Amino acid sequence: MPSALRRAAVPALVGVLALAVTIGVVTAVRSTEPAEPLPRAVVAEYWRADGSPRLTTASERVTVFFLAFATSAQPGTGRLTFDPDQGSGVSPEQLRADIAAVQARGAAVLVSVGGAVDGGIVVRTDEQVDEVVGSVERICDDYGCDGVDWDLEQGGAGTELGALVRASARLKASRGADFAVTVSAEPGLRLYEEFALAEGEATVAGRTWRGRVCDLYGPQFYDFAQTAAERRADIVATARRLVDRGLEPSRFAIGTTYAGSALGEPGQMPVEDYLAAYRTLADAGVRVRGAYVWDMTIEGAGGYPFAEAFGAALGT
Repeated sequence: MPSALRRAAVPALVGVLALAVTIGVVTAVRSTEPAEPLPRAVVAEYWRADGSPRLTTASERVTVFFLAFATSAQPGTGRLTFDPDQGSGVSPEQLRADIAAVQARGAAVLVSVGGAVDGGIVVRTDEQVDEVVGSVERICDDYGCDGVDWDLEQGGAGTELGALVRASARLKASRGADFAVTVSAEPGLRLYEEFALAEGEATVAGRTWRGRVCDLYGPQFYDFAQTAAERRADIVATARRLVDRGLEPSRFAIGTTYAGSALGEPGQMPVEDYLAAYRTLADAGVRVRGAYVWDMTIEGAGGYPFAEAFGAALGT
């Protein structure tokens, strides 16, 4: 399995399972020790179905890929659809093969749900939780994904915290401790900061998950009108605030873009400035898990400057 390969390639602490036997039924109960379903160092890229190059062309320093995006199959529900060829030219069969290839070298691949234009995803009611869980599981089964990345934007307007926690706990219980759950959002958005710290519990088919539901919280430190100095300060302050609230630094990632981004001037900052923020935190004893970049289309055209710079710094 890809998760086993990744553990062999990147040593990680894995939570202990206690076995409770009752009336002939064995139930796996998740301990309170944190699972490590992601690589030790996260150097992540968003792969875009509307135009990114194939996963196998990326720098080998990349340890995590997010597939962007699974969007609404029916507005106002939690039902999702995912089509890998929205301009990428990558067929489902090619994507499956590419996912298996990068997993074989130790990378993780997560399906990212939402984006700026998500088509009307809503995750609030129990019915919508059922819908989004079923959709994520189907997509992960279809493509062999290692987890889910919640990128539900619009200020979280369609998302209720408790519902997202329940959905995540159910996925953890159903698919096991090696199933990764990450979240990317606007910095300072209370919904997702609370999600980053939330604990949940769920039992699926006799398997129970109990504990933190978010393996990695990655605020999007781009697409905002800030100077480079202001953005560096924002990254450092946000990470320190979350750590002070109890988030382990290993559950924090820096969301980046860089000069040359197609997002325009407000979204641009050189990779070196993001690295400066990472090093400021590390020098203060706050060694965060890594960073991700939007997006692989820009990265591929530029020769993967983010992956090469952060990968060298993190040793991937």
